[in-house]
Amino acid sequence: RFLLLFGGRAMPTSNMIEWTASAGRIHANGEVFNIKGAHWFGTEGQHAMLYGLEKHGLDYYLEFLAANKFNSLRLLFNHEYVLSDPPTPYTDSRDGKATFDPGTTPELVGTTYVTMLETIVKKAAEHNIVVLLAAHRIHSHYPGQSLHAEWPGNWDGLWFDGQYPESR
Repeated sequence: RFLLLFGGRAMPTSNMIEWTASAGRIHANGEVFNIKGAHWFGTEGQHAMLYGLEKHGLDYYLEFLAANKFNSLRLLFNHEYVLSDPPTPYTDSRDGKATFDPGTTPELVGTTYVTMLETIVKKAAEHNIVVLLAAHRIHSHYPGQSLHAEWPGNWDGLWFDGQYPESR
């Protein structure tokens, strides 16, 4: 059994899935679990929000995934925002464009970075979609990078650096 910790908080265990593996297969609560997953980006960088939510609400996309028999979703995050937990932005700080529409995704209004991710995970669960949270990078952005070049040129791929040490 896994206890999920995110941002220093334990997630509720009442609806936890018991994950096991045997004979080269993944099992969820004793049943074979075949992964059909999607990758949804945006939360790992300065945008700090899933791309597309300025066009349609969160349920729109999750309903599409569920209707097409997707059962898994990979969401990215960065350590900087998990540790500092800033308010969820309504606009992208780089270009001023909307990051989400509060009218179609009101559950994200007033959230912080961590509670925004928690909300997305809970909404995905309502559609029977499990979420893999992946630490994509340490910082939300790197100095001197252009609008869309957020990947650092000299980063070694580790989950720590001088500003965010491994002990943290």
